[in-house]
Amino acid sequence: MYQIEQKNLPKSEVELTGELPAEAFESAWQEVARKESARANIPGFRPGKIPEEMLVSRIGPHHLLQEAAEAALQKAYPEIIRERQLEVIGQPKVSITKLARGNALGFKIVAAILPDVILPDYKTVAKEVFSKKEDVTVTDKDVADALEHLRASRRKKREDGVEDPLPELNDTFAKTVGNFTTLEELQQTVRDNLRFEKELARREELRTRALASIADKTKMDIPQALADAERDNMMAQLKSQLARIGLSWEQYLSQIKKNEEDLRREWEGEGEKRARYGLVLRALIKAEHISPTDRELEDTISEIRKQRGEKANVDEARIREYAYSIITNEKVFKVLEGTALSNT
Repeated sequence: MYQIEQKNLPKSEVELTGELPAEAFESAWQEVARKESARANIPGFRPGKIPEEMLVSRIGPHHLLQEAAEAALQKAYPEIIRERQLEVIGQPKVSITKLARGNALGFKIVAAILPDVILPDYKTVAKEVFSKKEDVTVTDKDVADALEHLRASRRKKREDGVEDPLPELNDTFAKTVGNFTTLEELQQTVRDNLRFEKELARREELRTRALASIADKTKMDIPQALADAERDNMMAQLKSQLARIGLSWEQYLSQIKKNEEDLRREWEGEGEKRARYGLVLRALIKAEHISPTDRELEDTISEIRKQRGEKANVDEARIREYAYSIITNEKVFKVLEGTALSNT
């Protein structure tokens, strides 16, 4: 048990100040000295057999003290967090306040933690969103536009570069597209597909609206570390998209006449919004006691691997975490959508 003083800071951060016993610091010093001795090259001495005084003189006492302090705190930090029952986010900021061999090691740690999330009456909020019925319609123009796009995509280009005329929209054309015998069958399939796409888009729109409404009424203090992490994710996704179309990051920045810091400043609000939504989803999942079954996890992992063509060396923990979030998020939205059917 460590003697730690905890101070709560704004933006869901905590400051932990305390000392590690002199014995723990000395143990870390000895371990660091052994490692340095094993890799040092001093004429006349075999690696690992260098006297401590000579090692300190060669490397410098301050360097060894710093390494020992880092080693001691790295070992103690997980235990400190467990004792305080803190859910830490990201890397902590560590500073040494007292550093001398033979004495306790003084330190100060500032870490971001998951905040308390006080949800509103989220089922009532969700019901207000999902109860508003808006019919999804597919017009004749929608179908005609889709068929025109289909015609254009199937126009053939001759060897001389001249394109053939657009194929006529008739039963013969329908047979070339798929397992259709008449143009009417093709039109109905196009209409059904467009309706499905619109219904899917409508569902996602309502889900986003419900989540935003719940988040607006939720009380929490968003950690800066989470907002920063969301901006990092946005940048990584953008770089990946650019790479797929063959555009380098430097070329993109040159085209938009901005640098990375400009983008990060522009994304500040979006990063905080995404962090807020993520915390609300996490709180909803916890409130509804939602978790995937083993079968759901394995099936989802298998589907993700099939879609991405994942190789065996993919980080299993990361893909499992992603599958877990897909399942739990879907389940919590099903709960929220169900409020529209409830009489309470």
